[in-house]
Amino acid sequence: MGLLLLLLGLWKIGRKALSYEEIGRFEQVILPVYALILFCLSMSWTAYDLLVSGGIFLLAWGISRYQLKDMTYQETGQLDAYQRPIVKVRKGPSFLLGWGVSLVIGLLLPLLFGHHWEKKEVFSEIGKEISKEVFSFLTFFHHGEWYLWALTGSVGFFYTLGLIKRIPSARESLRKRNKH
Repeated sequence: MGLLLLLLGLWKIGRKALSYEEIGRFEQVILPVYALILFCLSMSWTAYDLLVSGGIFLLAWGISRYQLKDMTYQETGQLDAYQRPIVKVRKGPSFLLGWGVSLVIGLLLPLLFGHHWEKKEVFSEIGKEISKEVFSFLTFFHHGEWYLWALTGSVGFFYTLGLIKRIPSARESLRKRNKH
């Protein structure tokens, strides 16, 4: 049953990445900022941790650049309820591969800090990551180590910066809503 749920989650992630969806402030701004804040609050700030975090940021930058490779977008010409332009993005196959790479890196990072994985734990962690991708709000309930927050936050941050750079109206689409 667990394997079936994992496969269903992967199918949902794939379907989501290969169809056009509106970009939104929650997924593109709030979640990466939240993860980066938790990274800053939970890191011990030793020289070793700073070196590891620098490597994580470089990997995240490369992953997010690769994830944007096949991205296509549609500027609908419509405005949302807060007078922001509606932009739809199709993430594409490179996003899926980049997500898989970041998942593997997230499983390997604990090994740098002496953690040893049991087979059951690996599947549990994969399930958690799939759940967080399918249900974004679950990120708020995840208790991770600082290096996982760094990876999650920086991949999301660099991906959002790439969207803003490539899509003319993305910055305006992701801005705070106007108060009426």
